[in-house]
Formats: sequence, structure tokens, C-alpha cells
Amino acid sequence: MKTYLITGGAGFVGSHFVRILHGAEKDALIINVDKLTYSGSMDNFKSIKSSKRHVFYRADICRQEILEKLYERHKPDIVVNFAAESHVDRSIDSSRKFIRTNVEGLRGMLDLSLKHGVESFIQISTDEVYGPLSEGSFSENACLNPRNPYAASKAAGDLLALSYKHTHDLPVVVTRSANNFGENQHREKLVPKIIENELELKKIPIYGDGRQVREWIYVKDHCGALLELIKNFKPGEIYNITSGFEMENIELAKMLIKMTAKGLNGSDSRAKEINEGLLDFVEDRKGHDFRYSIRGDKLRNDTGWKPAYDFEKAIEKTVDWHLSLDRRNGD
Repeated sequence: MKTYLITGGAGFVGSHFVRILHGAEKDALIINVDKLTYSGSMDNFKSIKSSKRHVFYRADICRQEILEKLYERHKPDIVVNFAAESHVDRSIDSSRKFIRTNVEGLRGMLDLSLKHGVESFIQISTDEVYGPLSEGSFSENACLNPRNPYAASKAAGDLLALSYKHTHDLPVVVTRSANNFGENQHREKLVPKIIENELELKKIPIYGDGRQVREWIYVKDHCGALLELIKNFKPGEIYNITSGFEMENIELAKMLIKMTAKGLNGSDSRAKEINEGLLDFVEDRKGHDFRYSIRGDKLRNDTGWKPAYDFEKAIEKTVDWHLSLDRRNGD
């Protein structure tokens, strides 16, 4: 039986991965560690609540003495680190927590993984470490050019993780994904913020003119790619994870407005009020990068993985989830 240590496993992407891993690896033991800050929730594990193959610990990865006990008790074979402070706006307001978790917390995990001889360590990162570009797409060999404190802390973590491979031969892989979306995402992120503001008939803040371009991947596709990487693990490698689908923020907002209004029951008066009049163009944030774009051919060539979900259908599934939650809350 393989033992997985998943840190940050109660957050958005981490909790999806835990559930998908639980279903895919029938004989695996999953040790799930999360600090349970505002963005993590135990509600994400209702479907596996009674499982003996999923063990949850509420803990901060920066508390190395606690992690030491978990490593000694469970002797993990595979470590996947989702734990991170990840909201750009919050990092602009104050970067201290970002450096603490995304660099120092990671450092402690790398030391413990080296000490206890883990077979595989996957560091979950972001495409934002590459910085912006006006055309083309970044490969894994591109120079790093982070432009906000969040991205800088993740870039520092990536370099630190890779240094443990080259210095200590710790089997590390770094993954950098495009923007994720899907069910259970915290509303500070763009897609859920737009949908929830619509349903509450609140203004939808759009930075600048909304022409910033982002690449999007459905969270379940991201998790599927991670499973393939675990099967085809190559220490010291970096992998971009992307669907290759790009869209301007303003066009995404307009798409979500149409889908949400269409998805409401005919008797719901909000259907007519959810329209582009809710869009509120606000002052652009500091250091806002115009466009991110990454190439994913290395991952596809090495593992054979490709996205399973069409972007528009995945967005529809996400909207339907929010509408279902809205109906339950309204009962």
C-alpha cells in the first residue's frame, strides 16, 4: 500500500485531488494535512468522510515539529504539496504570510522528505512565475519573471525544491498550471466571484478594461494530469499543465452572465436583472500582468495526458454547481 501525504489538501485544487486520488487508488492511504484557513473546508470531504483510507490532520506546514511526527508515524511514499497562500491581491496588501508558507513552509517539508526518504515529491506551482508576455507561450525552460509577491514566493519555492534534487538527489517534480476553475472554489477567485455576485445582484468588479488574457483549465483536468505525472515520475523535471484555452477576462465575465441568467428557473426574477449592466470597471490593480500563456506539449509527450473536458462544458458544470448551491441555500 502506497501512502500519500497531501498538504493543503482541504483547499480548492487539493481537495479535488484527494477525492480523485481516493477513487483512483483503491489501496492507497491518504494523509491529508491542511491548516483550514478561510479557503479550506472539511465540507469538501463529505463523500469520503467514513473512509479509513483518508486520514485528516489540521496542521500548519510551517510547524515542522508537527510534520515531523506525521512523517515518522505514516512514512509517506509520495508527497504532493498544494499548501500555499495563493491570492495575488492579498499578497500585494501584505507579503509576509506568502513568504512564510510558500518558501519557509516548503523548506521544512523538503528537509523532512529528504530525511525520511520519500519516493516522490511534487511541488504544485503556477504559470504566474513566468510573468507576462504579449504573444507566444512559455515553455518550462523559460526564465522566471514574477511580477507580484505571490508569484515571487512561488518562484522562490520552485527554485528551492529543484535545488534539493540537484544538491541532495531528492526526487522532486515541479508543476505549473494555468488558472484553475470548478466546483468548490473560494469566491475570492475570478470565476466564483463573478457567479456569486450575479446571484446576489451585486456589481461585478472588472480590473481596468478587462482585456487581460488568462489561460484556463478545469480543476479535474489538472488533477488528472497530476495522477499521470505520479505514474510517469521523472525527478528534476518541470511540467506546465494547461488546456491551451485563453480568454479575455471581460469575455469570460460576459459568458458567465449569459450562462447564469439562462440557468435560473423561469420564475426567478433575477434572470432578467443578471446582465452586463452589473459589470463595474474599477481601477486596475498594481502590477497587473496583461497575459499569461504556457505550453503543455512536454507533459503530453511524457505522459500521454490531455484534457478530458471541453472548456465551455466545464464552465457550464461550474455554473450549474453554483446554481444548485443557490437553490439549496434558498430552501
